[in-house]
Amino acid sequence: MKYSTVSIIIATLNCADSLVECLTSISGQKYPKGKIEIIVVDGGSRDSTVSIAERFNCKVLIKKGILSEAAKSYGLEIATGELVIDIASDNILPTNDWLKLLVNPLMKDKRLVGSYPLRYLYRKTDSIFNRYVALFGVNDPLPFYLGKADRLSYLYDKYNLAGDVEDMDEYYRVVFTPENMPTLGANGFVIRTKLLKKARVDPAHFFHIDVIYDLVEQGLNNFAVVNNSIIHKTADTLISLMKKRLKYMDTLYLKQITNRRYHMVTKKSYLRLLLYVFYSLTIFQPLWVSFVGFRKKKDLAWFLHPLVCFTITLTYIYCVARASIRLSPSR
Repeated sequence: MKYSTVSIIIATLNCADSLVECLTSISGQKYPKGKIEIIVVDGGSRDSTVSIAERFNCKVLIKKGILSEAAKSYGLEIATGELVIDIASDNILPTNDWLKLLVNPLMKDKRLVGSYPLRYLYRKTDSIFNRYVALFGVNDPLPFYLGKADRLSYLYDKYNLAGDVEDMDEYYRVVFTPENMPTLGANGFVIRTKLLKKARVDPAHFFHIDVIYDLVEQGLNNFAVVNNSIIHKTADTLISLMKKRLKYMDTLYLKQITNRRYHMVTKKSYLRLLLYVFYSLTIFQPLWVSFVGFRKKKDLAWFLHPLVCFTITLTYIYCVARASIRLSPSR
């Protein structure tokens, strides 16, 4: 089979340890080596991140002080592959056929815009917070409750997420609308380069969910959700998880809201949002979900759910309140 050329784009900043694991998993792929290019866009790391990228023969761009999403835009500018893959520095490809499995649907079905893995891989050896993220399929419970999660929780055995679904055995072909599109675009997301460039991909407007939303609005809305997984080592502690969510909400969303096109919360989801806030602050419903999950897969990480819901809800309330004060006219 003739495989497409691929450009893997990784935004980095002081992530030497995780980058080694990430690049090692990529280099071990059973995919024609001459058809893979790895582009690392670094925001000014002070550790050995850049030297590690160079050791793995990556193309390296240095863009000091730039945010990770804008970094991907610069990576796209020099990408030569027919397909672009968004890989985070804390992602690990769990099997050596991972890349082939993600690319195969796009080679077979020209209707498909992109592809991505169905789940985050659950590993007993991971930290309890990384196990929590894998078990629920999200690093933020809000999309889980709004029906906007892009990865399947281990609560469920088959695809039950958003979209019009057709089971193709090795993958699900899913058609999205602007109204039901989940939080797509990162952590192992593969997309046709020519189609991606139809979105607003300049550095000021590039955000992984927004650019996919741009395409879905244009009717480019067929995706393959492949029956495999990816490792996401997103957080080892509650504090590190909250710091990431705080950065997302404050820096990447609220401060750039005029440039953002995708909004997880819409008028149709207000009731779900209110229920989520109620559930989170009273903790009983998240606790019940934890017991349901524990019956499916015996791991105490399920019981982080009430704590994560409660803490993230307070974090987001704080961010929105602070943004409102910042934007209010001075007296």
